[in-house]
Amino acid sequence: MSQHPFKILLVEDNLGDILLTEEALRECKFPTELIVKKDGNEALIYLIRQQKKDPSELPNLILLDINLPKKKWA
Repeated sequence: MSQHPFKILLVEDNLGDILLTEEALRECKFPTELIVKKDGNEALIYLIRQQKKDPSELPNLILLDINLPKKKWA
């Protein structure tokens, strides 16, 4: 029985934070797939395209830096 990885969308523009997240997930015993987008527009484009292509492949979790350039969330 193959277990599908837990898909995580990381929306982050800071390379250091991206690397820390990758390192933490590598140490985790749980299978994960990390998708990184550098700004809010990239993330929205990815999510909209994925929704149209195959909604079952959308991320299970979104980690969002709310101080990103190019997109206001509120």
